[in-house]
Amino acid sequence: MRDMKKRLDSRTIETYREMLHADGSAFAERFPRLHSNEQYQILRILDREELEAVFAVISPETLAPIFKWFSRRRQLKLYGIMAEDYRIRMLERLATDDTRRFIESFHRADGGSGPAGDPLPIEPDQAAVHGGAPAV
Repeated sequence: MRDMKKRLDSRTIETYREMLHADGSAFAERFPRLHSNEQYQILRILDREELEAVFAVISPETLAPIFKWFSRRRQLKLYGIMAEDYRIRMLERLATDDTRRFIESFHRADGGSGPAGDPLPIEPDQAAVHGGAPAV
């Protein structure tokens, strides 16, 4: 078993970042073969646009096992970027306890109530990406 604290070198991370930009299919083929700790390390440094590209090429089933490793704040950001069907499929793959903790965390962050139908706020510029109406 690999040491979970071992860091990927910056060159490897940059290679995957370049792969994502140049050829999403190569990223989609190679990313699932990485150790889950390596997947986590790559995803935690990507920006919003890169994460959107990742969600377009990797399945929610690939993301689910490592989702619990992110901080609650990062989980909320990731969740806000995901399309609704991706969210549902990913949450279905989480262990029940992990799903419960995640849902409780956004209720605490939001004071216990979120907008009907979408418990997490989506930034106005992202509403169209998620099928919502633009902010008025």
